Amino acid sequence: MVMCCCNIAMGQTYNNISHSSGSQTIANLSVNVTSVGAPGMYPGGSFCNIGPYQIGAGTTSASKSSGYTYTFSRAVKEVRFQINASEPGEVISVKLNGVNYSLSSSNIGSFANLCGITTGNAINTNGQLYFTSGGNINTQIRIIDSIKSITITDIDTVGGSVMSVDFVTDTMVEINNYVDTILCVGDTVDIPYRIAGYFSPGNQFIFQLSDKNGSFASPTVLTTVSGSYSGIASAIIPVVLPSDAYRIRVVSTSPVYVSKPFAVNIAIGQMPVAVIYNTGPACVNNFAQIGYSNFSHFTEVRWSRWGGAVFSKLQHHPFQHVQFSDSGLYVAEMQDYGCVVRDTTRLRIKPNPLIVTAINNSPLCAGDTLKLQANLDTAGVINVWLKPDGNTDTLASLQLPNITEKDSGRYVLITRQDGCLGFDTVKAVIKHRPEIVLEDISICFGDALRLQAKDTASGIVYMWSGPSGFTASVRDTVISPAYFTRKGAYTLRASLNGCTATDTLIADIRPLPLQPVAMADTALCAGGDLQLGIKEKIAGTGYSWSGPSGFSAQVTDTLIRHVAATATGRYIVTALLDGCTSADTANVLVKRAPQKPVISSNGPIAKGGTLMLKIDNLESGINYSWRGPAGFATSILAPEIKNAESWQSGMYVLVAALDKCQDSTSLQVQISDEADTGNIVLYPNPNNGDFYLKGILHKDQLAEIKITNDAGQVVYRTSVPVADKKLYHNVRLRGALASGIYMLKLWVDGDYKVFKLVVKRD
Repeated sequence: MVMCCCNIAMGQTYNNISHSSGSQTIANLSVNVTSVGAPGMYPGGSFCNIGPYQIGAGTTSASKSSGYTYTFSRAVKEVRFQINASEPGEVISVKLNGVNYSLSSSNIGSFANLCGITTGNAINTNGQLYFTSGGNINTQIRIIDSIKSITITDIDTVGGSVMSVDFVTDTMVEINNYVDTILCVGDTVDIPYRIAGYFSPGNQFIFQLSDKNGSFASPTVLTTVSGSYSGIASAIIPVVLPSDAYRIRVVSTSPVYVSKPFAVNIAIGQMPVAVIYNTGPACVNNFAQIGYSNFSHFTEVRWSRWGGAVFSKLQHHPFQHVQFSDSGLYVAEMQDYGCVVRDTTRLRIKPNPLIVTAINNSPLCAGDTLKLQANLDTAGVINVWLKPDGNTDTLASLQLPNITEKDSGRYVLITRQDGCLGFDTVKAVIKHRPEIVLEDISICFGDALRLQAKDTASGIVYMWSGPSGFTASVRDTVISPAYFTRKGAYTLRASLNGCTATDTLIADIRPLPLQPVAMADTALCAGGDLQLGIKEKIAGTGYSWSGPSGFSAQVTDTLIRHVAATATGRYIVTALLDGCTSADTANVLVKRAPQKPVISSNGPIAKGGTLMLKIDNLESGINYSWRGPAGFATSILAPEIKNAESWQSGMYVLVAALDKCQDSTSLQVQISDEADTGNIVLYPNPNNGDFYLKGILHKDQLAEIKITNDAGQVVYRTSVPVADKKLYHNVRLRGALASGIYMLKLWVDGDYKVFKLVVKRD
């Protein structure tokens, strides 16, 4: 059966739950209690503060479990439940936020001043608390977490357990029901605040004001209160910029907590420094004004008659035609949020004897003279004309020459006499006069003569007249082509709303230069020279040429040397006289030319051998023909002369031809009656660094070749094997040797043969 144990009074931070079901407000939280199974409230006596909850109460014949779920409107940071009485074999199970919670020995509290026995309990492998012995058991479980709900059940084996439950809220402080939302710098405000939880005795509450945008990035401290309880803090509003977006928050120091800003914006103003004025005394029907001038910062002003309602919020309130009824005391209330300054001014009105009339001579056209006349011009009277552009004039009669449309508008006449003013207004109408300033034109014979007016206003009526009976009724017109009969004066008359403008231009028609006749080589081969010229040159006329690939020349005759096929195209010669031009064109065709052929042979050879001729730079599409001694001729590209005779020695020529463009080259060939032992030739010479050495030696051997420059330095050396007593070697030094004269030494047959080698780089 249940045993009794005392629950000595808890610390002030713990809040006890005692209701059996439903919701109650405890420590500013809504705490809801619901039953699990069939628990109940403990009906026993009051000894040792037993209860109030009895969970797991069952019979000895059948085990059952029951308990309670406690749900908080805001998560709390600690729940402590105390098993005041239990029996051996009882098991306590916990769910935290709906999930099974595994207890450990660290959850078991150890407290002094508790009656009964605190031993005889343990944590099983399921993380549940169970009791191992009976007696006056007093076991306390503490769970520190973010706890939204907690369920505590007893798995009964005998008679259940008696339990009490407490919780600790998050320690917090907040602004509570603040009401002063419109303030002035220097005002005293009372800020109510409330706390939840426990603050240490050394704690301070710091009340902070945001910046004018509601930001607490750099707050202003209003006041600091030492304490740990709810209360009201008094503070004086410091000097800050006017704004309606200020917020207040409170910060605690022990523990540290920053409250949310109070939800309502606070408007704070500064006391304005200003004076009010009036322009009286004023005469009836004249202008008068009341106003306020600020010396600190602009604030809203509200005007009212003494004891009356607000009738204006203008900083400067005008009376266009002041009356006697407008005289009296005016109250100005200047307000900057919570800052209010009041002042008064008295406006006096007196009779006005002046009646004035203004006249003018409009409507006029732009460029005319506007005349303004005041009808009152007696001694002691001051007349002032106020013009539309804001300028003034103090003459009674005005003449404004050469007026423009900008001078249109209302002219106000102000007449002053003995402190009273008379007013009248006239409206001047200045109509648009067409703007047709023309400029003389000079064009070439046959060009387009363009007659244009600059004015773009709509509704203008135009009329052109000119030489040879020319007329046109449009703003812009074109005479094309323009011949000499169109030379002369052109007059334009433009009218709009009775305003007329006229102007004249002189059109000059300049003659064209005599057309040149272009002469050129109309067909030539690439690499040739192109001659350009004109048939007849006229004194005083300038000539220029233009052509393909950006060609240009400022001469009458010119020679373009070594033209390429890209020079094909139209060559235009232009004659220039007094800014006028004429031109002619020559069509030039530059045909492709074959490359200069490079040929070689196997000579020198002995009589009876086979002479072989070869083209070393063969091009496709080219016609080749060979000519040689004794009438030799063939179009075979690589001809051979078998059983050659000595009379077939001599000069062999190869001609390369393409569409009447040709080039040729020649080669000296030697055919000896007998093998010309020791006769060695170097060809071609001069060359670009590529050349041949040929000859017949006395025996097979290793021929050594050495080339030196004009300083005697060796620039090339090699050895060439000779078979069948024939030397045939191609030296390839194109690009490796600079242009100049070299010496080639050939060591053969036990002696040096020396050759003068001339190199000409490409």
